[in-house]
Amino acid sequence: MQKGMKIGAVIQARVGSSRFPRKVFADICGRPLLGHILDRLKRCTTLDRIVIATSTQPGDAELLDFAKAEGVESFAGDENDVQKRYIDAAQKFGLDIVVRICGDSPFIDPKMTDRLVTELVAANADYAEPDPEIPGAYEGAEAVTLAALLRARELGDNGPDREHVTWYIRRHEAEFKVIHPKPDPATHGKWRLSIDTRADLDFVRSVFGTLYKPGDVFDAAALAALLREQPVLALLNAHVRQKPADLTSPHVGLYVETDHDISAAVSLARRLNEWHHCGVRFLGPFDESKRVSFAAMGYGAQRLASLADEAALAGAIEHGRLAAIVAPARVLERATRHDWPLPMLSTLATPEQIASAARSH
Repeated sequence: MQKGMKIGAVIQARVGSSRFPRKVFADICGRPLLGHILDRLKRCTTLDRIVIATSTQPGDAELLDFAKAEGVESFAGDENDVQKRYIDAAQKFGLDIVVRICGDSPFIDPKMTDRLVTELVAANADYAEPDPEIPGAYEGAEAVTLAALLRARELGDNGPDREHVTWYIRRHEAEFKVIHPKPDPATHGKWRLSIDTRADLDFVRSVFGTLYKPGDVFDAAALAALLREQPVLALLNAHVRQKPADLTSPHVGLYVETDHDISAAVSLARRLNEWHHCGVRFLGPFDESKRVSFAAMGYGAQRLASLADEAALAGAIEHGRLAAIVAPARVLERATRHDWPLPMLSTLATPEQIASAARSH
Protein backbone atom coordinates (compact mmCIF):
# COMPACT_ATOMS: atom_id res chain seq x y z
CA MET A 1 0.00 0.00 0.00
CA GLN A 2 1.12 3.55 -0.59
CA LYS A 3 2.38 5.16 2.59
CA GLY A 4 -0.35 6.96 4.49
CA MET A 5 -3.16 5.66 2.30
CA LYS A 6 -6.22 4.49 4.25
CA ILE A 7 -8.40 1.69 2.93
CA GLY A 8 -11.78 0.70 4.31
CA ALA A 9 -14.57 -1.71 3.47
CA VAL A 10 -17.94 0.04 3.59
CA ILE A 11 -20.96 -2.26 3.72
CA GLN A 12 -24.26 -0.81 2.55
CA ALA A 13 -27.05 -2.31 4.62
CA ARG A 14 -30.59 -1.46 5.65
CA VAL A 15 -33.19 -3.31 7.68
CA GLY A 16 -36.03 -2.23 5.38
CA SER A 17 -35.06 -3.88 2.10
CA SER A 18 -37.85 -3.53 -0.49
CA ARG A 19 -38.06 -7.18 -1.53
CA PHE A 20 -36.76 -8.94 1.60
CA PRO A 21 -37.10 -6.91 4.83
CA ARG A 22 -34.53 -7.71 7.54
CA LYS A 23 -32.53 -9.96 5.24
CA VAL A 24 -29.29 -8.63 6.75
CA PHE A 25 -30.28 -10.42 9.96
CA ALA A 26 -31.48 -13.62 8.25
CA ASP A 27 -30.15 -16.63 10.12
CA ILE A 28 -27.58 -18.73 8.27
CA CYS A 29 -26.19 -21.59 10.35
CA GLY A 30 -26.77 -19.72 13.59
CA ARG A 31 -25.23 -16.41 12.51
CA PRO A 32 -26.88 -13.48 10.71
CA LEU A 33 -26.06 -12.76 7.09
CA LEU A 34 -24.30 -9.52 8.01
CA GLY A 35 -22.23 -11.37 10.62
CA HIS A 36 -20.92 -13.75 7.97
CA ILE A 37 -19.94 -10.81 5.78
CA LEU A 38 -18.00 -9.28 8.68
CA ASP A 39 -16.28 -12.60 9.41
CA ARG A 40 -15.03 -12.65 5.83
CA LEU A 41 -13.89 -9.04 5.74
CA LYS A 42 -11.98 -9.50 8.99
CA ARG A 43 -9.83 -12.05 7.12
CA CYS A 44 -8.65 -9.38 4.66
CA THR A 45 -5.13 -8.02 5.13
CA THR A 46 -5.54 -4.75 3.20
CA LEU A 47 -8.31 -3.11 5.22
CA ASP A 48 -7.71 -0.46 7.87
CA ARG A 49 -11.39 -0.14 8.76
CA ILE A 50 -14.68 -1.94 8.31
CA VAL A 51 -17.77 0.28 8.31
CA ILE A 52 -21.46 -0.62 8.22
CA ALA A 53 -23.15 2.25 6.37
CA THR A 54 -26.88 2.41 6.89
CA SER A 55 -29.54 5.12 6.72
CA THR A 56 -30.81 7.63 9.25
CA GLN A 57 -34.22 5.92 9.32
CA PRO A 58 -35.19 4.93 12.90
CA GLY A 59 -35.59 1.29 11.93
CA ASP A 60 -31.95 1.10 10.84
CA ALA A 61 -30.62 2.08 14.26
CA GLU A 62 -30.47 -1.64 15.02
CA LEU A 63 -27.58 -1.87 12.56
CA LEU A 64 -25.59 0.72 14.51
CA ASP A 65 -25.96 -1.41 17.64
CA PHE A 66 -24.95 -4.52 15.70
CA ALA A 67 -21.79 -2.83 14.41
CA LYS A 68 -20.79 -1.84 17.93
CA ALA A 69 -21.35 -5.37 19.21
CA GLU A 70 -19.23 -6.75 16.36
CA GLY A 71 -16.39 -4.31 16.96
CA VAL A 72 -16.64 -2.43 13.66
CA GLU A 73 -17.44 1.16 12.74
CA SER A 74 -20.85 2.42 11.66
CA PHE A 75 -22.31 5.35 9.80
CA ALA A 76 -25.86 6.58 9.21
CA GLY A 77 -26.51 8.63 6.08
CA ASP A 78 -28.94 9.30 3.27
CA GLU A 79 -31.44 6.48 2.72
CA ASN A 80 -31.91 6.80 -1.04
CA ASP A 81 -28.77 8.63 -2.20
CA VAL A 82 -26.46 5.72 -1.47
CA GLN A 83 -23.58 7.30 -3.37
CA LYS A 84 -23.67 10.28 -1.00
CA ARG A 85 -23.83 7.90 1.96
CA TYR A 86 -20.61 6.26 0.75
CA ILE A 87 -18.82 9.53 0.14
CA ASP A 88 -19.86 10.90 3.54
CA ALA A 89 -18.76 7.69 5.29
CA ALA A 90 -15.41 7.69 3.48
CA GLN A 91 -14.78 11.31 4.41
CA LYS A 92 -15.77 10.77 8.03
CA PHE A 93 -13.28 7.91 8.43
CA GLY A 94 -10.58 9.46 6.24
CA LEU A 95 -10.62 6.74 3.59
CA ASP A 96 -8.67 7.15 0.35
CA ILE A 97 -9.91 3.86 -1.09
CA VAL A 98 -13.34 2.38 -0.49
CA VAL A 99 -14.10 -1.29 -0.90
CA ARG A 100 -17.82 -1.24 -1.55
CA ILE A 101 -19.51 -4.30 -0.07
CA CYS A 102 -23.14 -5.25 -0.67
CA GLY A 103 -24.96 -6.25 2.49
CA ASP A 104 -26.75 -9.07 0.66
CA SER A 105 -23.60 -10.92 -0.47
CA PRO A 106 -22.73 -13.78 1.92
CA PHE A 107 -19.87 -15.15 -0.19
CA ILE A 108 -17.49 -12.17 -0.09
CA ASP A 109 -14.07 -13.68 -0.81
CA PRO A 110 -11.18 -12.27 1.29
CA LYS A 111 -8.55 -13.23 -1.31
CA MET A 112 -10.31 -11.45 -4.18
CA THR A 113 -11.11 -8.48 -1.96
CA ASP A 114 -7.42 -8.07 -1.14
CA ARG A 115 -6.54 -8.48 -4.82
CA LEU A 116 -8.92 -5.69 -5.80
CA VAL A 117 -7.16 -3.33 -3.41
CA THR A 118 -3.56 -4.32 -4.16
CA GLU A 119 -4.04 -4.27 -7.93
CA LEU A 120 -5.92 -0.97 -7.79
CA VAL A 121 -3.02 0.60 -5.90
CA ALA A 122 -0.33 -1.03 -8.06
CA ALA A 123 -1.98 0.24 -11.25
CA ASN A 124 -2.76 3.67 -9.75
CA ALA A 125 -6.31 3.01 -10.97
CA ASP A 126 -9.64 4.58 -10.08
CA TYR A 127 -11.80 1.49 -9.93
CA ALA A 128 -11.41 -2.30 -9.75
CA GLU A 129 -13.89 -5.15 -10.02
CA PRO A 130 -13.50 -8.84 -10.95
CA ASP A 131 -13.54 -9.28 -14.73
CA PRO A 132 -17.27 -9.22 -15.64
CA GLU A 133 -16.55 -11.20 -18.83
CA ILE A 134 -15.40 -14.21 -16.79
CA PRO A 135 -18.18 -15.28 -14.39
CA GLY A 136 -16.91 -16.68 -11.13
CA ALA A 137 -17.89 -17.38 -7.54
CA TYR A 138 -17.53 -13.71 -6.60
CA GLU A 139 -20.29 -11.31 -5.70
CA GLY A 140 -20.69 -7.96 -4.02
CA ALA A 141 -17.22 -6.39 -3.82
CA GLU A 142 -15.48 -3.63 -5.77
CA ALA A 143 -12.76 -1.11 -4.96
CA VAL A 144 -12.85 2.58 -5.86
CA THR A 145 -10.92 5.67 -4.85
CA LEU A 146 -12.72 8.45 -3.04
CA ALA A 147 -11.46 10.84 -5.72
CA ALA A 148 -13.17 8.77 -8.42
CA LEU A 149 -16.42 8.68 -6.45
CA LEU A 150 -16.38 12.46 -6.10
CA ARG A 151 -15.77 12.86 -9.84
CA ALA A 152 -18.54 10.40 -10.67
CA ARG A 153 -20.88 12.41 -8.49
CA GLU A 154 -20.08 15.60 -10.38
CA LEU A 155 -20.63 13.94 -13.75
CA GLY A 156 -23.60 11.69 -12.97
CA ASP A 157 -27.31 12.41 -12.79
CA ASN A 158 -29.85 12.20 -9.97
CA GLY A 159 -31.27 8.80 -10.96
CA PRO A 160 -29.55 5.41 -10.78
CA ASP A 161 -26.15 7.13 -10.45
CA ARG A 162 -27.15 8.17 -6.93
CA GLU A 163 -28.75 4.90 -5.86
CA HIS A 164 -26.06 2.65 -7.36
CA VAL A 165 -22.75 3.95 -6.07
CA THR A 166 -20.41 3.15 -8.99
CA TRP A 167 -23.04 3.01 -11.76
CA TYR A 168 -21.60 6.05 -13.56
CA ILE A 169 -18.06 4.69 -13.50
CA ARG A 170 -19.10 1.31 -14.87
CA ARG A 171 -21.05 2.94 -17.71
CA HIS A 172 -18.27 5.42 -18.57
CA GLU A 173 -15.08 3.40 -18.12
CA ALA A 174 -13.26 5.50 -20.73
CA GLU A 175 -13.43 8.47 -18.36
CA PHE A 176 -11.66 6.58 -15.54
CA LYS A 177 -8.77 4.19 -15.15
CA VAL A 178 -10.56 0.88 -14.61
CA ILE A 179 -9.01 -2.55 -14.08
CA HIS A 180 -10.62 -5.99 -14.04
CA PRO A 181 -8.56 -8.60 -12.19
CA LYS A 182 -9.02 -12.07 -13.70
CA PRO A 183 -10.76 -14.59 -11.45
CA ASP A 184 -8.89 -17.73 -10.43
CA PRO A 185 -9.81 -20.51 -12.93
CA ALA A 186 -10.82 -22.68 -9.95
CA THR A 187 -13.66 -20.23 -9.26
CA HIS A 188 -15.12 -20.06 -12.77
CA GLY A 189 -18.86 -20.64 -13.14
CA LYS A 190 -22.08 -18.70 -13.36
CA TRP A 191 -24.39 -18.78 -10.34
CA ARG A 192 -26.75 -16.45 -8.51
CA LEU A 193 -24.97 -15.65 -5.23
CA SER A 194 -26.67 -12.65 -3.59
CA ILE A 195 -29.77 -12.66 -1.38
CA ASP A 196 -32.75 -10.73 -2.71
CA THR A 197 -35.51 -13.29 -2.20
CA ARG A 198 -36.49 -16.23 -0.03
CA ALA A 199 -35.32 -18.62 -2.77
CA ASP A 200 -31.87 -17.02 -2.60
CA LEU A 201 -31.79 -17.54 1.16
CA ASP A 202 -32.75 -21.20 0.73
CA PHE A 203 -29.82 -21.59 -1.67
CA VAL A 204 -27.35 -19.85 0.64
CA ARG A 205 -28.44 -21.89 3.65
CA SER A 206 -27.94 -25.10 1.67
CA VAL A 207 -24.41 -24.07 0.69
CA PHE A 208 -23.44 -22.98 4.21
CA GLY A 209 -24.96 -26.16 5.61
CA THR A 210 -22.40 -28.09 3.59
CA LEU A 211 -19.29 -25.90 3.72
CA TYR A 212 -19.50 -23.72 6.81
CA LYS A 213 -17.48 -24.39 9.95
CA PRO A 214 -17.87 -21.91 12.84
CA GLY A 215 -14.77 -19.79 13.22
CA ASP A 216 -13.66 -20.36 9.65
CA VAL A 217 -14.60 -19.15 6.17
CA PHE A 218 -14.66 -21.13 2.93
CA ASP A 219 -13.25 -19.44 -0.15
CA ALA A 220 -14.58 -18.91 -3.67
CA ALA A 221 -12.76 -21.99 -4.99
CA ALA A 222 -14.49 -24.23 -2.43
CA LEU A 223 -17.84 -22.64 -3.26
CA ALA A 224 -17.35 -23.17 -7.00
CA ALA A 225 -16.23 -26.77 -6.47
CA LEU A 226 -19.36 -27.55 -4.45
CA LEU A 227 -21.69 -26.03 -7.04
CA ARG A 228 -20.03 -27.98 -9.83
CA GLU A 229 -20.24 -31.21 -7.84
CA GLN A 230 -23.84 -30.61 -6.75
CA PRO A 231 -25.48 -28.53 -9.52
CA VAL A 232 -28.91 -29.24 -8.03
CA LEU A 233 -28.15 -26.66 -5.32
CA ALA A 234 -28.11 -23.84 -7.85
CA LEU A 235 -31.57 -24.82 -9.03
CA LEU A 236 -32.99 -23.51 -5.75
CA ASN A 237 -32.74 -19.91 -7.01
CA ALA A 238 -31.89 -20.25 -10.70
CA HIS A 239 -35.37 -18.97 -11.61
CA VAL A 240 -34.95 -15.65 -9.77
CA ARG A 241 -34.54 -12.76 -12.19
CA GLN A 242 -31.84 -10.19 -11.50
CA LYS A 243 -33.31 -6.73 -11.10
CA PRO A 244 -31.97 -4.18 -13.62
CA ALA A 245 -30.19 -1.30 -11.89
CA ASP A 246 -32.60 1.28 -13.30
CA LEU A 247 -35.80 -0.59 -12.36
CA THR A 248 -37.77 0.37 -9.26
CA SER A 249 -39.08 -2.14 -6.71
CA PRO A 250 -42.64 -1.03 -5.89
CA HIS A 251 -44.37 -2.34 -2.78
CA VAL A 252 -47.55 -4.36 -3.25
CA GLY A 253 -50.02 -5.09 -0.46
CA LEU A 254 -51.73 -8.51 -0.48
CA TYR A 255 -54.99 -8.46 1.48
CA VAL A 256 -56.02 -11.84 2.92
CA GLU A 257 -58.94 -12.97 5.06
CA THR A 258 -58.84 -16.79 5.18
CA ASP A 259 -56.20 -19.51 5.28
CA HIS A 260 -57.12 -20.31 1.68
CA ASP A 261 -56.41 -16.68 0.77
CA ILE A 262 -53.05 -16.90 2.49
CA SER A 263 -52.00 -20.04 0.63
CA ALA A 264 -52.75 -18.45 -2.75
CA ALA A 265 -51.24 -15.12 -1.74
CA VAL A 266 -47.92 -16.65 -0.66
CA SER A 267 -47.56 -18.21 -4.10
CA LEU A 268 -48.35 -14.84 -5.71
CA ALA A 269 -45.93 -13.08 -3.36
CA ARG A 270 -43.04 -15.28 -4.43
CA ARG A 271 -43.85 -14.70 -8.08
CA LEU A 272 -43.99 -10.93 -7.61
CA ASN A 273 -40.82 -11.00 -5.54
CA GLU A 274 -38.66 -13.34 -7.58
CA TRP A 275 -39.81 -12.58 -11.12
CA HIS A 276 -41.07 -8.99 -11.03
CA HIS A 277 -38.86 -7.37 -8.35
CA CYS A 278 -41.73 -6.19 -6.16
CA GLY A 279 -41.70 -5.84 -2.41
CA VAL A 280 -44.67 -7.55 -0.77
CA ARG A 281 -46.56 -6.73 2.44
CA PHE A 282 -49.46 -8.80 3.76
CA LEU A 283 -52.57 -7.07 5.08
CA GLY A 284 -55.63 -8.53 6.74
CA PRO A 285 -57.55 -9.35 9.93
CA PHE A 286 -54.97 -11.91 11.04
CA ASP A 287 -53.52 -12.45 14.51
CA GLU A 288 -49.96 -12.05 15.77
CA SER A 289 -49.02 -15.66 15.00
CA LYS A 290 -49.80 -15.10 11.32
CA ARG A 291 -47.74 -11.91 11.30
CA VAL A 292 -44.79 -13.81 12.74
CA SER A 293 -45.23 -16.50 10.08
CA PHE A 294 -45.15 -13.91 7.31
CA ALA A 295 -42.01 -12.38 8.82
CA ALA A 296 -40.35 -15.81 8.88
CA MET A 297 -41.01 -16.04 5.13
CA GLY A 298 -39.35 -12.68 4.61
CA TYR A 299 -42.46 -10.52 4.21
CA GLY A 300 -43.75 -7.55 6.15
CA ALA A 301 -47.28 -7.79 7.54
CA GLN A 302 -49.77 -5.43 9.13
CA ARG A 303 -53.17 -6.10 10.66
CA LEU A 304 -55.99 -4.42 8.72
CA ALA A 305 -59.48 -5.46 9.78
CA SER A 306 -61.16 -4.30 6.60
CA LEU A 307 -60.45 -2.43 3.36
CA ALA A 308 -63.60 -0.44 4.19
CA ASP A 309 -61.82 1.29 7.09
CA GLU A 310 -60.53 4.30 5.15
CA ALA A 311 -58.34 5.69 7.94
CA ALA A 312 -56.71 2.33 8.68
CA LEU A 313 -56.22 1.66 4.97
CA ALA A 314 -54.55 5.05 4.48
CA GLY A 315 -52.25 4.28 7.39
CA ALA A 316 -51.33 0.89 5.96
CA ILE A 317 -50.58 2.42 2.56
CA GLU A 318 -48.35 5.09 4.09
CA HIS A 319 -46.59 2.74 6.49
CA GLY A 320 -45.91 0.12 3.84
CA ARG A 321 -45.25 2.66 1.07
CA LEU A 322 -47.66 0.66 -1.05
CA ALA A 323 -48.11 1.32 -4.76
CA ALA A 324 -50.92 -1.21 -5.29
CA ILE A 325 -53.12 -3.61 -3.32
CA VAL A 326 -54.37 -7.04 -4.41
CA ALA A 327 -57.40 -8.61 -2.75
CA PRO A 328 -59.67 -11.63 -3.37
CA ALA A 329 -62.36 -10.92 -5.96
CA ARG A 330 -65.13 -11.50 -3.41
CA VAL A 331 -63.68 -8.80 -1.14
CA LEU A 332 -63.66 -6.24 -3.93
CA GLU A 333 -67.15 -7.26 -5.11
CA ARG A 334 -68.70 -6.44 -1.74
CA ALA A 335 -66.78 -3.17 -1.39
CA THR A 336 -68.87 -0.02 -1.69
CA ARG A 337 -65.88 2.20 -2.31
CA HIS A 338 -64.66 2.84 -5.84
CA ASP A 339 -62.38 5.85 -5.40
CA TRP A 340 -59.38 3.86 -4.16
CA PRO A 341 -56.24 5.97 -3.54
CA LEU A 342 -54.07 3.51 -5.46
CA PRO A 343 -54.53 0.63 -7.95
CA MET A 344 -56.76 -2.03 -6.37
CA LEU A 345 -56.56 -5.34 -8.22
CA SER A 346 -58.21 -8.71 -7.84
CA THR A 347 -56.26 -11.90 -7.33
CA LEU A 348 -57.52 -12.81 -10.81
CA ALA A 349 -54.96 -10.35 -12.21
CA THR A 350 -51.68 -11.79 -13.44
CA PRO A 351 -48.39 -10.99 -11.66
CA GLU A 352 -47.38 -9.04 -14.77
CA GLN A 353 -50.50 -6.88 -14.55
CA ILE A 354 -50.02 -6.29 -10.84
CA ALA A 355 -46.37 -5.27 -11.20
CA SER A 356 -47.20 -2.98 -14.12
CA ALA A 357 -50.00 -1.26 -12.18
CA ALA A 358 -47.75 -0.76 -9.16
CA ARG A 359 -44.96 0.78 -11.24
CA SER A 360 -47.41 3.06 -13.01
CA HIS A 361 -48.87 4.47 -9.79
